Amino acid sequence: MAYIGQSPKVKSVKYTPQSSIPSNASEGQVFYSDGTASSEGLYVYKNGAWVSVGSSASGINYITNPDAESGITGWSEFDDGAVSEPVDGTGGTAANITLSQNTSSPLRGVADFKIAKGAADAQGEGVSFDFSIDNADKASVLKISFDYSVTANYADDDMSVFIYDVTNSAIIPVSAPEIKASSQSEIHICTFQTASNSTSYRLILMCVSTNATAYNFNMDNVQVGPYIKTTSPVKLDTKTSSGTLSNTTNNTSSFVESMDGDTLIYSGLVTWSGAGAGTTFDITIPSGYAADATKVPGGVFNNLATVGNAEWYDSSATRSYDLNCYLANSTTLRFNDSSSANSVWDGSQAASGDALSFQVRIPLTGKSSNQIIADEYANRNILLRAQGNGGTSLTANVTNIDFTEVTDNCAAFNGTQFTIPSSGFYIFSGSIRITSAATIGIDSYINGSVASRVGIGSSTHDTTPFFYADEFTAGQVVSFRCSSSVTLTNTASNHYLRVSRIKDSRSLLSEEKVYMRCSGNAASASAGNPVIFPSTDFDSHGAYSTSTGLYTVPSSGIYRISGFVESANTAILLNACKNGTTDVAAGVTDSNGEGCFTTLMNMTKGQTISLEPSGTLDITSGHMAIEKI
Repeated sequence: MAYIGQSPKVKSVKYTPQSSIPSNASEGQVFYSDGTASSEGLYVYKNGAWVSVGSSASGINYITNPDAESGITGWSEFDDGAVSEPVDGTGGTAANITLSQNTSSPLRGVADFKIAKGAADAQGEGVSFDFSIDNADKASVLKISFDYSVTANYADDDMSVFIYDVTNSAIIPVSAPEIKASSQSEIHICTFQTASNSTSYRLILMCVSTNATAYNFNMDNVQVGPYIKTTSPVKLDTKTSSGTLSNTTNNTSSFVESMDGDTLIYSGLVTWSGAGAGTTFDITIPSGYAADATKVPGGVFNNLATVGNAEWYDSSATRSYDLNCYLANSTTLRFNDSSSANSVWDGSQAASGDALSFQVRIPLTGKSSNQIIADEYANRNILLRAQGNGGTSLTANVTNIDFTEVTDNCAAFNGTQFTIPSSGFYIFSGSIRITSAATIGIDSYINGSVASRVGIGSSTHDTTPFFYADEFTAGQVVSFRCSSSVTLTNTASNHYLRVSRIKDSRSLLSEEKVYMRCSGNAASASAGNPVIFPSTDFDSHGAYSTSTGLYTVPSSGIYRISGFVESANTAILLNACKNGTTDVAAGVTDSNGEGCFTTLMNMTKGQTISLEPSGTLDITSGHMAIEKI
């Protein structure tokens, strides 16, 4: 019977969640899963398989069997011969890999795909899936993503992702094709650009190495669809800033700031041309900002709630002293002099030629990271927070420094050692506190062997900060030890460790990895000339010259420069320079001729970064790292 009257309008549809997948489905049928049989959400039966609705950033997924919930229909094994790049990803008989539906502890829902590789060389063997795209996605960037896990014998880059253009009979380059080893489930994300004259493609996962050991590779939630880039306005570039000094006698100042989520990153340099004056030396942060007490350690503003570190260069003593930065109130920075019974540092301590530099991270009220692009980032970027210790007595170069765990997202920390969960670049930052001031060094260790000096303490300080960034392989064990036998003091604010994974091409598709580290016994550098390290440990873009000491920036953005030098020269400023002109004093050598340096620089493609001393610097050893953040 025909409908008579006005056209009906459907304002909403309510689905009753189902615990099992409907059988004998027909094309176009829809159901809502309650999460029992498959991941919770809305599904439509399309091309003979249930497909999650809105499963990619665009709501489009060209892989019609993304999860093996109903079997492995559409997926095929292949053997293209002993090659590191597929011929076409189809045909042949795979002798050493088997694709099957796995229902034992799948990554999602009730099943996932299992690629079982035998104990033999399987180079050139793999699995593939043919798919077609809409005309609207010709000559466009598409995103590939999938969850995966591997067993112990899988090594970094044993398998890679490829795309084959069926129409043009050609392999299309894929960003970040290599699949890394991991002790936990991961998300692999990469992109490719389609051709202007083709809608027919093949997704390929292939063994590219000659690894002859057996392993399993499980994957789920396979997606190929339009890549929609979502940006956040809260991560802002470094810019010139302002600050108000409580006393301006004989001094000049400069400040820079940037924003990271709800956190103000604020740095400054104050220099004196004559005797300082006043008592407590305060700096008021830029107008319009106010710190949030609920986000600082302890929940109150006091000298225990440190938000960063500072360095006071004392020209009369030709050495520098570390100061702790804390918030006296929501807008005022104050400095604590640990070399003087933890007293408040005041302006009268400064003299002609002195300098005060600082960098702090201040959580703000009324600000939020507002990050809604989680699908564009690799999971578990922030890995570990630990603070405090057990009052341990450390034997020089033997005992690993302990930290009391607060959060460990990857179950990778045992109190003294961090096991790298997946290959990539990691940042370790922290500080240790000992019972009495002593001249110590903090060294990083990898698998029990010393790697590099990452922090230096002085005879007047009981607190020593450290910083370490490097590329690691899954399974490596990182720890830290002291060069002298000391005893730790249990304090959460001055003894802590933070570990994070640096974003890379798998975690942020719109940015490439840019990094470099150079090291060695550098030649003598005179004032205003670059320090030239003779060896390049790694350099993603071949941007560092061991002839000139210049790093030519390959793409615009914010760069971190950091490192350490040992020399025969004291009280030498270590200047981070842009195109040969000092951008900021990033560090200074102490009374032993040793110095750490670190800062951020806002760079444009083609500009150069160099480390230049304020006076003659005869380096016996050291290193410099540069990375785009």
